[in-house]
Amino acid sequence: MTALRRAAAVLVLLLAALLPPPRCAQDPGMVHYIYQRFQVLEVGVNEYPLNSRYMLALCQALETEYGTGKHPCAGVGGRLDEARVAARAMSALAGAGAPALSCDNMLMGVKSLKIVKKTVDTHGSWMKDAVSNPQKVYFLIGSRNKTVWEFANLRAFMEDSTKPAPRKLTLTHSWQGTGQVIHEGFLFFHNQGTLNEIIKYNLQKRTVEDRMLLPGGAGRALVYQHSASTYIDLAVDEHGLWAIHSGPGVYGHLVLTKIEPGTLGVEHSWDTPCRSQDAEASFLLCGVLYVVYSSGGHGPHRITCVYDPLGAISEDDLPKLFFPRRPRSHSMIHYNPRDKQLYAWNDGNQIIYKLQTKRKRPLE
Repeated sequence: MTALRRAAAVLVLLLAALLPPPRCAQDPGMVHYIYQRFQVLEVGVNEYPLNSRYMLALCQALETEYGTGKHPCAGVGGRLDEARVAARAMSALAGAGAPALSCDNMLMGVKSLKIVKKTVDTHGSWMKDAVSNPQKVYFLIGSRNKTVWEFANLRAFMEDSTKPAPRKLTLTHSWQGTGQVIHEGFLFFHNQGTLNEIIKYNLQKRTVEDRMLLPGGAGRALVYQHSASTYIDLAVDEHGLWAIHSGPGVYGHLVLTKIEPGTLGVEHSWDTPCRSQDAEASFLLCGVLYVVYSSGGHGPHRITCVYDPLGAISEDDLPKLFFPRRPRSHSMIHYNPRDKQLYAWNDGNQIIYKLQTKRKRPLE
């Protein structure tokens, strides 16, 4: 709720900035009336951050009655569209319906590495659900498969002989790549054999709950040069569910999309400056995209592109971010917003990276 009110306040300031001072008006009485209506609008915005249609309709009515350029909000329509876009982005990051997890940090370093398990499989993904049953560990072997192994906890995952035995879940569809995530009891994955279809799978009922087609040219190219099978990478952070894919062209720029997990609706998309060339993985932390690169896929593994949709963090704010040296590129790196750690797969090793963070500087 605090985040929504903050987004609403920013929108009010944006709307106020669009209005010229009252001295440009022709009718003082009408000016007073209009500004009274805007005060009413501000109250509504506090409850509904994107409720700008009313203001636009009012301005259009005034333009019809008084003529173009002869009222206090002349020409506001185009600028209001820009404000609406910015407000919609802020509303997406406010995460209505998202888990109530602390989110005021920015990454400052990768502190340590812990190899939890080693397998013979070069590619795969493993993760926890930060919201539902956070102790359980999910193990997905390979870049094309339909079997999910569910372990009761991390110890059971590390020691195969530990009871209870893992639960085997056989999906109705195979996944493509290693960009799967589990969020609020659902597995989200790129459906193998499709260009851009995302499936929402209910792990408890073992049924497909919903599906969507990710827009923006998703699935036409590898999202990372050094991840040979992943065309759509999904991610979860304190704000909820995200998707990352490559834009048009060879080694295009990455496109970041915020997805509403309940309806699988697209909340907002951003064209980032981060390129897929030499990239091997990425993750979201507190609404900020961190992209991991390596030369030739053999290291050193480093974060050299950071994208914050709100502009609060830039690469200049961060130190050089390196991962402990590994022989090959990562098959996946996913952030867990509950324990604030990275879960990674590298050359058959299931790894946990502990992070060093600090508080973000406030938005101005």
